[in-house]
Parts: sequence; C-alpha cells; structure tokens
Amino acid sequence: MSTCAVAICSNYHIKTKDKGVRYHVFPVRPNLNKIWISKCERQDHINVKYARTRSDHFRPSDYMDDTKNRLLGLNQKIILKPDVVPSVNLPLQGNGTFQVEVRGKGIEVFYRKQKLN
Repeated sequence: MSTCAVAICSNYHIKTKDKGVRYHVFPVRPNLNKIWISKCERQDHINVKYARTRSDHFRPSDYMDDTKNRLLGLNQKIILKPDVVPSVNLPLQGNGTFQVEVRGKGIEVFYRKQKLN
C-alpha cells in the first residue's frame, strides 16, 4: 500500500483510490533524491526504496506531455519531468507555516499560508 512521504500529508492509496491521485517513486539520482527528502520535512528516516510522493505535491506543469498517445486518442502516460521536485502542499522550512494549494474546477491555482499551532 502506498502512503505519501510528505510530513503534513496523511493520504494513502486506499483513501485516494478513485480520485485520480498518483503516487510517484523517489528519483534514483542522488542529488535529486536528497532534495525530495528535504522537501518532505519528515523527522523520521525515509526509506527511498519504498517511499512515494502523492501527485498533489506537484504542479500540472511538472508533467511531460504525452503527445503521441494524445494524438492517437489513447490513454496518456503520466510521467514527471526529469528534474522536478515536489513544490505544492508542502511544509515550509523553518518559519512555522505550511503552504496549502486550494484547487477548484476551472479555477486558477490559489495559495494561502496558515500558521501551525
């Protein structure tokens, strides 16, 4: 069962099964892997062999366009661009706040910050 490695995220595969949420594996490249780990802001150890990050922690522009399948009318592959790092719905580092992205149908992305108690 996949769970999200981001500290403030309590989602897991069963909970998000029919909501179009994907779980991405951590990158193999060591430098990028370290950045992903730091973005998760976890206090405990992350086993990157099994860790996953939920698609809601990435922007739509972070994904590659599967032009071939789109033009052929086939299901498009959902693949992250090579150097992408989680950037949405993450704890902000060191200042006691976290970033929340509110999404709505047909509404542009909106950000707000909330203080952690």
